[in-house]
Amino acid sequence: LIRLSEAHAKMRFSNLVEVVDVEEAYRLHREAVKQSATDPQTGLVDMELIATGMSSETKKKRHELAKALKNYFEKKEKMEVFQLNKTLAELRENSDIQVTREMFDDALKILQDERYLTRTDKTIRIKKNAPHAF
Repeated sequence: LIRLSEAHAKMRFSNLVEVVDVEEAYRLHREAVKQSATDPQTGLVDMELIATGMSSETKKKRHELAKALKNYFEKKEKMEVFQLNKTLAELRENSDIQVTREMFDDALKILQDERYLTRTDKTIRIKKNAPHAF
């Protein structure tokens, strides 16, 4: 804010920073935060968006999809290996929301980080002693 205030004073060709400069610097800062931290899905300011690059709502949806994917795998309890594209197609057919490839990959990454599964280019393998609680 100090540098913004000084810059604003210089734009006025002044060597002294006045209250008007500080107020404008504060307004500019507030607007910048508002624009960069507004979640496009909710319209609300979400500081998580600045901190992680992902809104809280998006993060929540990623985890919900991971949970749905895990339930899908558990319903097919006899299987340990799944075809990646076939799994995505079935998930899309049975989902109420549009599931993109990116969302699917994010959900798989969450489950992989939990050591629930391993993934190759074409297959998904459920680990035999994988944790079942989500």
